[in-house]
Amino acid sequence: MTEQANDAPTHYRIGAVSRMTGISADALRIWERRYAAVSPQRSPGGGRLYSPQDLARLRLIQQLAALFSAVKCECPKHLAELIASLSGFERYGAECESRSPRDAALHASLHATASQARHMIEGALDHVIEIEDIKL
Repeated sequence: MTEQANDAPTHYRIGAVSRMTGISADALRIWERRYAAVSPQRSPGGGRLYSPQDLARLRLIQQLAALFSAVKCECPKHLAELIASLSGFERYGAECESRSPRDAALHASLHATASQARHMIEGALDHVIEIEDIKL
């Protein structure tokens, strides 16, 4: 963990995040790579440094996955995975280093498209939750 002057952690290493969430380090890496669920910073040595926001996001995804795994319909699970993936792509589009004005315009367009798609999928998930009478 890295700490501020008031001793509150500002970032957590992968082992600490694994212990706090119960998600294995391997699964954390897969969620990052496959779904872009989080984008941890890197230490000078290349280790992952998760922010408190990353930790909160991982806990939310974990809670949603557990909730939706208890539902017989697989739609919520797949929709939640799409939302996580689109959110990651939105973050990537917003943070991506553009090589030219044309490249910057492309990234802005992709970011906007991913945002619209995420909002549509979130609406679909809300509809499935309502129809399936899933209690959150």
